[in-house]
Amino acid sequence: MQTSDIGIVPAAGMASRLPGLTGAKELLPVGHVNGANGCRPKAVSEYLFDALLTAGVRRVCIVVSPGKHDIVRFYGAGDGRGVRIAYVCQEVPTGMADAIDAAYPWIGDATVLMGMPDTIFRPVDALARLRTFFEREHAELALGIFPTDEPHRLGPVRFDASGTVVQVLDKPDTCHIRNTWGIACWGVSFTEFLHNELPSISRSYAEPTLGLIFQMAIDRGLRVRALPFDDGLYIDVGTEEGLCAARRAGDGWSTSSR
Repeated sequence: MQTSDIGIVPAAGMASRLPGLTGAKELLPVGHVNGANGCRPKAVSEYLFDALLTAGVRRVCIVVSPGKHDIVRFYGAGDGRGVRIAYVCQEVPTGMADAIDAAYPWIGDATVLMGMPDTIFRPVDALARLRTFFEREHAELALGIFPTDEPHRLGPVRFDASGTVVQVLDKPDTCHIRNTWGIACWGVSFTEFLHNELPSISRSYAEPTLGLIFQMAIDRGLRVRALPFDDGLYIDVGTEEGLCAARRAGDGWSTSSR
Protein backbone atom coordinates (compact mmCIF):
# COMPACT_ATOMS: atom_id res chain seq x y z
CA MET A 1 0.00 0.00 0.00
CA GLN A 2 1.23 3.50 -0.86
CA THR A 3 0.28 5.53 2.20
CA SER A 4 0.85 8.82 0.34
CA ASP A 5 -1.69 7.94 -2.36
CA ILE A 6 -5.12 9.51 -2.58
CA GLY A 7 -8.06 8.61 -4.78
CA ILE A 8 -9.95 11.51 -6.35
CA VAL A 9 -13.52 10.78 -7.43
CA PRO A 10 -15.13 13.67 -9.38
CA ALA A 11 -18.87 13.22 -8.86
CA ALA A 12 -20.23 16.75 -9.20
CA GLY A 13 -21.70 16.40 -12.70
CA MET A 14 -25.42 16.87 -13.24
CA ALA A 15 -26.12 13.90 -15.56
CA SER A 16 -27.16 16.09 -18.49
CA ARG A 17 -26.69 13.10 -20.82
CA LEU A 18 -29.31 11.10 -18.90
CA PRO A 19 -32.50 13.18 -19.10
CA GLY A 20 -35.11 12.40 -16.50
CA LEU A 21 -32.70 10.92 -13.98
CA THR A 22 -33.69 12.00 -10.47
CA GLY A 23 -30.78 10.59 -8.43
CA ALA A 24 -27.01 10.58 -8.75
CA LYS A 25 -25.86 8.83 -11.92
CA GLU A 26 -22.92 7.46 -9.91
CA LEU A 27 -25.37 5.28 -7.98
CA LEU A 28 -27.10 3.74 -10.99
CA PRO A 29 -27.28 -0.04 -10.49
CA VAL A 30 -25.11 -2.14 -12.81
CA GLY A 31 -24.74 -5.81 -11.91
CA HIS A 32 -25.02 -6.98 -8.33
CA VAL A 33 -23.06 -7.89 -5.22
CA ASN A 34 -23.30 -11.28 -3.56
CA GLY A 35 -22.75 -10.82 0.17
CA ALA A 36 -23.44 -12.41 3.53
CA ASN A 37 -26.88 -10.80 3.57
CA GLY A 38 -27.78 -11.95 0.07
CA CYS A 39 -27.72 -10.22 -3.28
CA ARG A 40 -28.03 -6.47 -3.78
CA PRO A 41 -27.69 -4.12 -6.77
CA LYS A 42 -24.21 -2.71 -7.26
CA ALA A 43 -23.78 1.01 -7.95
CA VAL A 44 -21.63 1.85 -10.96
CA SER A 45 -19.24 3.92 -8.82
CA GLU A 46 -18.47 0.89 -6.67
CA TYR A 47 -16.44 -0.53 -9.55
CA LEU A 48 -14.09 2.44 -9.30
CA PHE A 49 -13.78 1.84 -5.56
CA ASP A 50 -12.90 -1.80 -6.29
CA ALA A 51 -10.08 -0.58 -8.54
CA LEU A 52 -8.85 1.96 -5.97
CA LEU A 53 -8.78 -0.67 -3.23
CA THR A 54 -6.96 -3.09 -5.52
CA ALA A 55 -4.36 -0.34 -6.05
CA GLY A 56 -3.88 -0.03 -2.29
CA VAL A 57 -5.60 3.35 -1.96
CA ARG A 58 -7.07 3.93 1.48
CA ARG A 59 -7.83 7.67 1.33
CA VAL A 60 -10.50 8.93 -1.06
CA CYS A 61 -11.85 12.41 -1.72
CA ILE A 62 -15.22 12.54 -3.47
CA VAL A 63 -16.10 15.87 -5.09
CA VAL A 64 -19.86 16.47 -5.11
CA SER A 65 -22.15 19.36 -5.98
CA PRO A 66 -24.90 20.73 -3.73
CA GLY A 67 -27.88 18.43 -3.67
CA LYS A 68 -26.01 15.18 -4.30
CA HIS A 69 -26.67 14.05 -0.75
CA ASP A 70 -27.48 10.54 -1.92
CA ILE A 71 -23.78 9.90 -2.61
CA VAL A 72 -22.85 11.00 0.91
CA ARG A 73 -25.58 8.80 2.38
CA PHE A 74 -24.47 5.83 0.28
CA TYR A 75 -20.74 5.94 1.04
CA GLY A 76 -20.65 7.77 4.37
CA ALA A 77 -17.19 7.97 5.90
CA GLY A 78 -16.12 4.75 4.20
CA ASP A 79 -16.74 2.51 7.20
CA GLY A 80 -16.92 -1.07 6.07
CA ARG A 81 -15.45 -0.26 2.66
CA GLY A 82 -11.79 -0.25 3.65
CA VAL A 83 -11.24 3.45 2.92
CA ARG A 84 -11.47 6.81 4.65
CA ILE A 85 -13.69 9.14 2.64
CA ALA A 86 -13.75 12.93 2.70
CA TYR A 87 -16.13 15.11 0.68
CA VAL A 88 -15.52 18.40 -1.08
CA CYS A 89 -18.41 20.45 -2.43
CA GLN A 90 -18.03 22.10 -5.83
CA GLU A 91 -20.62 24.87 -5.52
CA VAL A 92 -21.07 25.26 -9.28
CA PRO A 93 -20.29 22.21 -11.43
CA THR A 94 -17.99 23.66 -14.11
CA GLY A 95 -16.23 20.58 -15.37
CA MET A 96 -13.95 17.82 -14.21
CA ALA A 97 -10.78 19.92 -14.10
CA ASP A 98 -12.42 22.38 -11.69
CA ALA A 99 -13.83 19.49 -9.66
CA ILE A 100 -10.37 17.96 -9.19
CA ASP A 101 -8.85 21.31 -8.30
CA ALA A 102 -11.56 21.77 -5.65
CA ALA A 103 -9.79 18.94 -3.78
CA TYR A 104 -6.42 20.72 -4.00
CA PRO A 105 -6.17 21.53 -0.25
CA TRP A 106 -6.56 17.82 0.57
CA ILE A 107 -4.12 16.47 -2.02
CA GLY A 108 -0.86 17.99 -0.78
CA ASP A 109 2.13 16.11 -2.17
CA ALA A 110 0.23 12.81 -2.51
CA THR A 111 0.20 10.73 -5.66
CA VAL A 112 -3.29 10.96 -7.15
CA LEU A 113 -5.19 8.05 -8.67
CA MET A 114 -8.30 9.16 -10.52
CA GLY A 115 -11.12 7.54 -12.44
CA MET A 116 -14.65 8.53 -13.38
CA PRO A 117 -17.39 7.15 -11.10
CA ASP A 118 -19.86 6.77 -13.97
CA THR A 119 -17.64 4.37 -15.92
CA ILE A 120 -16.70 0.72 -15.74
CA PHE A 121 -13.28 -0.41 -16.88
CA ARG A 122 -11.39 -3.67 -16.96
CA PRO A 123 -9.05 -5.11 -15.84
CA VAL A 124 -9.94 -4.42 -12.23
CA ASP A 125 -6.24 -4.00 -11.39
CA ALA A 126 -5.79 -1.32 -14.08
CA LEU A 127 -5.22 1.44 -11.51
CA ALA A 128 -2.74 -0.72 -9.61
CA ARG A 129 -0.81 -1.38 -12.81
CA LEU A 130 -0.96 2.30 -13.78
CA ARG A 131 0.43 3.26 -10.37
CA THR A 132 3.37 0.89 -10.83
CA PHE A 133 3.91 2.16 -14.39
CA PHE A 134 3.87 5.78 -13.16
CA GLU A 135 6.67 5.01 -10.70
CA ARG A 136 8.72 2.91 -13.11
CA GLU A 137 8.58 5.49 -15.90
CA HIS A 138 9.31 8.44 -13.57
CA ALA A 139 6.26 10.09 -15.12
CA GLU A 140 4.62 13.27 -13.95
CA LEU A 141 1.29 12.12 -15.40
CA ALA A 142 0.34 8.62 -16.55
CA LEU A 143 -2.82 7.79 -18.50
CA GLY A 144 -4.52 4.39 -18.75
CA ILE A 145 -5.66 3.88 -22.35
CA PHE A 146 -8.56 1.61 -23.34
CA PRO A 147 -9.96 0.52 -26.71
CA THR A 148 -13.25 2.07 -27.78
CA ASP A 149 -15.56 2.25 -30.79
CA GLU A 150 -16.71 5.73 -29.73
CA PRO A 151 -13.62 7.98 -29.66
CA HIS A 152 -15.75 10.92 -30.83
CA ARG A 153 -17.54 10.88 -27.46
CA LEU A 154 -14.46 10.37 -25.32
CA GLY A 155 -10.78 11.32 -25.07
CA PRO A 156 -8.57 9.62 -27.66
CA VAL A 157 -4.81 9.72 -27.12
CA ARG A 158 -1.87 9.67 -29.55
CA PHE A 159 1.31 8.18 -28.18
CA ASP A 160 4.51 6.87 -29.71
CA ALA A 161 6.12 3.43 -29.49
CA SER A 162 7.91 4.37 -26.26
CA GLY A 163 4.62 5.30 -24.57
CA THR A 164 5.23 9.05 -24.65
CA VAL A 165 1.92 10.89 -25.07
CA VAL A 166 1.94 13.24 -28.05
CA GLN A 167 -1.66 14.46 -28.09
CA VAL A 168 -4.82 14.21 -26.01
CA LEU A 169 -8.04 14.98 -27.87
CA ASP A 170 -11.46 15.72 -26.38
CA LYS A 171 -14.56 14.47 -28.22
CA PRO A 172 -13.15 15.14 -31.71
CA ASP A 173 -15.63 15.40 -34.60
CA THR A 174 -13.67 12.80 -36.57
CA CYS A 175 -10.98 10.51 -35.27
CA HIS A 176 -9.15 7.45 -36.53
CA ILE A 177 -7.69 6.67 -33.10
CA ARG A 178 -9.75 3.87 -31.58
CA ASN A 179 -8.89 4.47 -27.94
CA THR A 180 -9.63 6.72 -24.98
CA TRP A 181 -7.92 7.61 -21.75
CA GLY A 182 -10.03 6.35 -18.86
CA ILE A 183 -7.92 6.55 -15.70
CA ALA A 184 -5.01 8.71 -14.59
CA CYS A 185 -2.21 8.82 -12.05
CA TRP A 186 -0.10 11.88 -11.32
CA GLY A 187 2.30 13.44 -8.86
CA VAL A 188 2.73 16.81 -7.21
CA SER A 189 4.11 18.53 -10.34
CA PHE A 190 0.87 17.98 -12.26
CA THR A 191 -1.27 18.81 -9.21
CA GLU A 192 0.50 22.19 -9.00
CA PHE A 193 0.33 22.68 -12.77
CA LEU A 194 -3.44 22.17 -12.78
CA HIS A 195 -3.93 24.43 -9.78
CA ASN A 196 -1.75 27.24 -11.11
CA GLU A 197 -2.94 27.20 -14.73
CA LEU A 198 -6.66 26.69 -14.23
CA PRO A 199 -7.58 30.27 -13.25
CA SER A 200 -6.20 31.72 -16.49
CA ILE A 201 -7.66 28.91 -18.62
CA SER A 202 -11.08 29.41 -17.06
CA ARG A 203 -11.15 32.96 -18.42
CA SER A 204 -11.04 31.53 -21.94
CA TYR A 205 -13.15 28.38 -21.49
CA ALA A 206 -16.46 28.19 -19.62
CA GLU A 207 -15.69 24.55 -18.70
CA PRO A 208 -12.04 23.70 -19.36
CA THR A 209 -11.80 19.96 -19.89
CA LEU A 210 -9.31 17.75 -18.18
CA GLY A 211 -8.13 16.64 -21.63
CA LEU A 212 -7.25 20.27 -22.39
CA ILE A 213 -5.17 20.45 -19.20
CA PHE A 214 -3.44 17.18 -20.12
CA GLN A 215 -2.56 18.64 -23.54
CA MET A 216 -1.24 21.84 -21.97
CA ALA A 217 0.96 19.76 -19.68
CA ILE A 218 2.38 17.98 -22.72
CA ASP A 219 3.00 21.30 -24.49
CA ARG A 220 4.80 22.65 -21.42
CA GLY A 221 7.14 19.67 -21.34
CA LEU A 222 5.75 17.58 -18.50
CA ARG A 223 6.57 13.88 -18.77
CA VAL A 224 3.24 12.31 -19.80
CA ARG A 225 3.17 8.58 -20.42
CA ALA A 226 0.53 6.15 -21.71
CA LEU A 227 -0.17 2.62 -20.51
CA PRO A 228 -2.42 0.86 -23.05
CA PHE A 229 -4.76 -1.92 -21.95
CA ASP A 230 -5.24 -3.39 -25.41
CA ASP A 231 -7.46 -6.22 -24.16
CA GLY A 232 -9.24 -3.99 -21.68
CA LEU A 233 -12.81 -2.72 -21.59
CA TYR A 234 -14.20 0.76 -20.99
CA ILE A 235 -17.87 1.69 -20.77
CA ASP A 236 -19.17 5.19 -20.13
CA VAL A 237 -22.34 4.56 -18.13
CA GLY A 238 -23.22 8.27 -18.12
CA THR A 239 -25.22 7.93 -21.33
CA GLU A 240 -28.36 5.94 -22.12
CA GLU A 241 -26.43 3.84 -24.63
CA GLY A 242 -23.59 3.17 -22.20
CA LEU A 243 -25.93 2.28 -19.36
CA CYS A 244 -27.78 -0.19 -21.59
CA ALA A 245 -24.48 -1.69 -22.77
CA ALA A 246 -23.26 -2.18 -19.20
CA ARG A 247 -26.52 -3.73 -18.08
CA ARG A 248 -26.55 -6.05 -21.07
CA ALA A 249 -23.33 -7.51 -19.71
CA GLY A 250 -25.54 -8.86 -16.89
CA ASP A 251 -23.81 -11.28 -14.55
CA GLY A 252 -20.46 -10.29 -15.98
CA TRP A 253 -20.52 -7.37 -13.54
CA SER A 254 -21.46 -9.48 -10.52
CA THR A 255 -18.97 -9.55 -7.65
CA SER A 256 -18.66 -10.76 -4.09
CA SER A 257 -18.67 -8.21 -1.30
CA ARG A 258 -15.43 -7.40 0.45
